[in-house]
Amino acid sequence: MLTSASPVALIMPNQEQIQLFTQGLALAGFRRIVAFSSTKEAYEVCTRQQFAIFVTRMEMPELNGIVLIQKLRITGNYGLEPHLFVCDRIDAGLLSVLAEHDLDHVLVPPLTKEAVAAKFKHMITGENGLTKLELRYRDAKSACANGLLEMAEELARGVLAEAPNLEKALLLLGDILAGRKELAGARDAYKRAFTVNPKSAAAAHKLAQLLMLQGEHEKAAEMLNRLTAISPYSIKLLENAGLSNYTAQNYDKAKEHMGKLTGLDDTNKLAATVTADIKIKTGDYDGLVETLKKSHTEKELIQFLNNAGAKLSQTNDVDGALRMYKAALEQITASKFLYAIHFNLGIAYKKKQSFPEAKRHFEASLRLKPDFEKAATALAELAGTAAA
Repeated sequence: MLTSASPVALIMPNQEQIQLFTQGLALAGFRRIVAFSSTKEAYEVCTRQQFAIFVTRMEMPELNGIVLIQKLRITGNYGLEPHLFVCDRIDAGLLSVLAEHDLDHVLVPPLTKEAVAAKFKHMITGENGLTKLELRYRDAKSACANGLLEMAEELARGVLAEAPNLEKALLLLGDILAGRKELAGARDAYKRAFTVNPKSAAAAHKLAQLLMLQGEHEKAAEMLNRLTAISPYSIKLLENAGLSNYTAQNYDKAKEHMGKLTGLDDTNKLAATVTADIKIKTGDYDGLVETLKKSHTEKELIQFLNNAGAKLSQTNDVDGALRMYKAALEQITASKFLYAIHFNLGIAYKKKQSFPEAKRHFEASLRLKPDFEKAATALAELAGTAAA
């Protein structure tokens, strides 16, 4: 039950709008408000501190509101909490994501404190007066999110017994069955949802995900390439579109999707990783480090480069590994983990029997990290090889 004591997260782009919405919420009886003018700050705080209600603006300077909501949902801390979503206008692409994430309450201009109060009261009344059917659906979704798939399936089937054409319940049943690896049943549920709503981007996306699980990445990519135009704000859709095209070796298309995803969320690790992988596969090392900087920690970045170089060496593309490591050294001006790059350069040069270069990089590795035993051992072995 939501009450005037329920904590509200208010996410607006400037103090003027924060003040307007604070006044509107106060008119509706809500004063326990934490306001944010930065979506990145809101994300950090809201993942540590639980809020019962959100008032979220789409048009934010760092990260738009619909992306913030999706990122919060991914953390597992949130699921079906009520959002009053505020935007300048609603287009088809935005509507698709709102429906997929059960975001039913939207406010558009003109914005006044009276309009905010009226809409907020309407939302609270609706949330506190949910039908038994809706409550069972939400219980099923929560059970699914918590991994209680048997309970979730029982609840979802109960909802569908009463409302057999409820699209979101059909999609949920498909998710539950997919989670149990019952892919044929999941496909049937998704297809039923698609029959109910042939324009459903969510249902089409779920079917494409099944194709990916079955290894049919080319078919999945064809579907997802079309869907990204229909639903351009869906993080998961763009991730799957990029992944399916990457696996099918459609690298240009994969880069396009991951570029859009990075445009929505420049800290998305999957987008950065796939983009960097494509750069390495195609021998394009320009800007490689920059691609990873915002989404990877310093340690993760170096580990990624080391692993990528090791894979190149294992496939006998030692020259490719050398080019990549050298590019990394040029692009990383300072890092406490640079010793690892020098060490791997030494290994690659040793494999090519370029012993003076190998020695130079092993020595550089030891200068940066004097207690690095692997580099000391490699240097000793190199000296033994030269003496022989």
